[in-house]
Parts: sequence; structure tokens; C-alpha cells
Amino acid sequence: MHPPIPTRMSRPADTTLTRFQLHILAHLADGPAAGQTVKQALEADHGEFSHARVYHNLDHLAESGALTKTTDNSRTNEYRLTASGREALARESAFLARYCTPRPDEHDPTPEEAPQ
Repeated sequence: MHPPIPTRMSRPADTTLTRFQLHILAHLADGPAAGQTVKQALEADHGEFSHARVYHNLDHLAESGALTKTTDNSRTNEYRLTASGREALARESAFLARYCTPRPDEHDPTPEEAPQ
């Protein structure tokens, strides 16, 4: 049995993170990484980002408690996902999953049904 089909898309009430910030958290889900490593992973998926945009968001996520930030030396920061960061990813995943289940009346058109 399918869960109820929402009629309107809405954000979970407690989600205040941007899509970009959620992607940062997702890249840190497998383990800690240096900021430059996170930037390179984001760029591999989405194209080039400024240094300032990535590090501003990493710092915001650390200040909000979604990440921890430690300094390995005077130039390298390491970021690690926290339990609250992982919970934010889980909430977003559950939110999106509600829209990924096909509705009973949805199907891909057969070649005969496709518009010409």
C-alpha cells in the first residue's frame, strides 16, 4: 500500500537549510573531510563554486551545529557531520521520498500513446 499522495509540496516545518547546504552535508555523510575536498566534490557534481560560497556555508553549518570544524594546522580545517546534521539529511530524504513513489494513475506513455 502506498503512503497518501500529498496534493501540494511543502517543506518540513523545521527545515531551514538550503539545497546547497544539504548537498554539503551529504558529501560529509561518509566521513570527515577538509574544506577543499568538500569544494572539489561539490564541483564534480554541480560545476564551479567560489571559495567564499563554500566556506561561508561550511562555517554556517558548523555554527548551527550540523557540522563540527577542527583545525589540523593553521591552514586546513576538517569538517565532520554531527548527529543533528545527519538528522537534517534524514528529514529531507523522507520529505523527498514522499514524492518519489509513483501514483497509481501515473505511467510512462507507450510509443502508441506518446504525442507525435
